[in-house]
Amino acid sequence: EHHFKLRGAWKGNKAGGCMNHETWKNNPKWIVEGSGSFFVQIMLEQMATKYAIGCYVFETVGNKTSLSREKLVEEVKFVASTSVHYEIKCNGSKGPFVIVPCTFEPGRTGDFP
Repeated sequence: EHHFKLRGAWKGNKAGGCMNHETWKNNPKWIVEGSGSFFVQIMLEQMATKYAIGCYVFETVGNKTSLSREKLVEEVKFVASTSVHYEIKCNGSKGPFVIVPCTFEPGRTGDFP
């Protein structure tokens, strides 16, 4: 089991919003690799600001990082909260996974410590 606490910020053009907006691919990204089947616990927190936050998890093929809807494995529901927690099961034989934390609306800046 892998535990990740996503740390970073939505700032400037890195505050792309959710998939409803063309800019969503500008959000920060993390790559998770493992072998065999494994679980990943995702914890995304924001400071006092309560934007609707969530994240997407994509599978990749080899070294190609395709953020297409066809490669979407999980969507962590967007919630107006200071934190969201989610656990996903990954099949490592499919390749690395990309986690993209997002605010629902683009231009919402802030840290996720």
